[in-house]
Amino acid sequence: MLGTGSPLVAIKEKEEELRRRLERAWEEAEARTAGAREEARSQVVEARREGKKRAEIWLQEDLKKARQDADAAVAAAERKAAAASHRGDESLQAAAAWVVDTVLPQIPGVDLQALSAQSLHARALEEQV
Repeated sequence: MLGTGSPLVAIKEKEEELRRRLERAWEEAEARTAGAREEARSQVVEARREGKKRAEIWLQEDLKKARQDADAAVAAAERKAAAASHRGDESLQAAAAWVVDTVLPQIPGVDLQALSAQSLHARALEEQV
């Protein structure tokens, strides 16, 4: 079409062609921008979803470790309590033996042979139960 009219017409035609090309480029840029925004939104949503999933996995692993640590602490405390109880039983037996061997003979009127017979009778009754 250029070359069929005056130079002013050719310039107007060229301006019109450039304007149309610029509008198409603008529309394409807007479409690409909208597409990029939508893709970015999708990526953000997916990243949040993945982050929540990883956080849940981490939380479950941490809870499992905390439970294991708590179970180990309870078991250790139970072992310590059993050992202390055993030591207490031994101490009680030692104290009782000391009382029988040292204190009771010094009390006037205490018959150690009678106490010993009663103790044997009490033990026999406990064994029957």
